[in-house]
Amino acid sequence: PIIEDIKPKNTKIEEKNEPIINEINEEKRLPYMEYIGSIFGTYLIFQSNDSMYLMDQHAAAERINYEKYYEILGNNNQPKTQLLLPIALSFTKAEAIYLEENLDKFMEIGFSLEQIGQTDFALREIPLWAKIDDLENIIYNILSMMINNKKIDIMYFRDNIAKQIACKSSIKANHRI
Repeated sequence: PIIEDIKPKNTKIEEKNEPIINEINEEKRLPYMEYIGSIFGTYLIFQSNDSMYLMDQHAAAERINYEKYYEILGNNNQPKTQLLLPIALSFTKAEAIYLEENLDKFMEIGFSLEQIGQTDFALREIPLWAKIDDLENIIYNILSMMINNKKIDIMYFRDNIAKQIACKSSIKANHRI
């Protein structure tokens, strides 16, 4: 769980098998908490009037990033940028055929690819959320996910890509905040 509730010693401790937060929505809100510090470079410590909370900083950041990227990926009019120099990508024959037939799906999520050879494509435009140094992996992962699913389910894709991006972009353990 992202947050664990630890009661002071003079309070009766109740065992909880479920995390405090399953979903953050209007009905479930965290109590007011005051930041105290961090421990082991991994956990953030908070307190309220009668409790102490430990929050896994990576899990918390990943959840926040997931929500952000999930929303961005659901926006068909997300901001894009053209690359100054297109990136040439090579695929197997089967991948190239699949990609050619599904270029519109890549456009839906902000990637503009153009076929420049039998199995080569030029990546010309990318969504702003995509990291420049990881573009090839992103494209190959998206294509692999589409092929492995045997269908193109944008909602499934949106969820999985948001999870991958959120994890990679979140603070890791032993990184000081």
